[in-house]
Amino acid sequence: MSLTGCWNRRELNTLGIVMGVGVDEGVKLGNIKVTAQLVDTNNMESASKTGDSQGSAYINLTEEGEDIMSIFRGFTHEISRKLYIPHNQIIIFGEDMAEQGVHDVLDFFMRDHESRLTVNIFVAKGKAADILKCSPQFSKIPAIDIGQLVEAQGATSETATVNLFEFMGCLSSKTKDVLAPMVELKDQNGKMVAYVSGGAVFKEDKMVGQLDKEQTRAFMWVMGKVKSGIIIDEIKAETVTIEIMQASSDVKVEVGDDGSITAKIKIKQLSSIASQTGAENLGGKENLDLVKSETEKIIKEQIEAVVKKSQELGADIFGFGEKIHQTNPKAWKTLEGEWDKIYPNMKVEVEANVKIVGMGRLSRPDYPEPKEKEQGK
Repeated sequence: MSLTGCWNRRELNTLGIVMGVGVDEGVKLGNIKVTAQLVDTNNMESASKTGDSQGSAYINLTEEGEDIMSIFRGFTHEISRKLYIPHNQIIIFGEDMAEQGVHDVLDFFMRDHESRLTVNIFVAKGKAADILKCSPQFSKIPAIDIGQLVEAQGATSETATVNLFEFMGCLSSKTKDVLAPMVELKDQNGKMVAYVSGGAVFKEDKMVGQLDKEQTRAFMWVMGKVKSGIIIDEIKAETVTIEIMQASSDVKVEVGDDGSITAKIKIKQLSSIASQTGAENLGGKENLDLVKSETEKIIKEQIEAVVKKSQELGADIFGFGEKIHQTNPKAWKTLEGEWDKIYPNMKVEVEANVKIVGMGRLSRPDYPEPKEKEQGK
């Protein structure tokens, strides 16, 4: 009992609680510029939701240096508190930094015992420091708002999410590459707010390309991560909105006796008609079959397009190589060393099976029945 006690305690008022970290290229060649967003506990209660103005609930600190550890220690010259990162919500890389390589920066967050492996990774369109200056909408701290944005994207399935553990797992893989969500600033009634759209394609630890929202959703289809969303199409000159109720995928990569490699992607989806324009009755069997076939065509074309783009970038974000490693380790031994050359030329077959399970409360559009033409007129 005499040995117990809080010998290494750190009181709350001695800590600088970090909620978000942004990393950009430094002004000096080889340097990095780190922006740390800290909670301003003195203003939490009275803070307004108007960005980085006086009385806000957060403080942004920016420092440049050779490595992130020395920068974090250097922040103690600006504030009287030591940075505390277990509550960090996000790590944002500026576009230039992402293209240069992120492994050395993330090494610190993987090693440090205070850093959580569930922190979300983002890439900024532009500078990460600018993103951390955005106007928060529902929280008093921008980093919290941005972290919650990817959770809300489940309604559209147009944003891929990746945390630190998953990201580093892909970087340590010899073949599997990774897709990280992109965040940018958007003017909303005179305020610059954070907007998440599309994804950044990484080859090893460098960003090599970007996907738009449609391409990102196609990626999510293949990965079996589409939970909801809508598909808009033209059916008989009517604009039809198809709601995704449920979706699943089955991906197999086969190695033929002749050495050919084929990825076979099968998508199953339950959908319903959410809305339409015009008076065309889509509830009949013929029209429902048309809606089904058109939706399958869209899914197939979008998946083929995103796979083709990933092949052009040479980034196996789908993990097709890992599939071969798991199912055919013997063949993988001969393919592994040449995968970067094989992947851009491998064959991909896509099959989509859509079932229309509902039309809401309307069995047909709420339009009056067409009047029959009077005889003789």
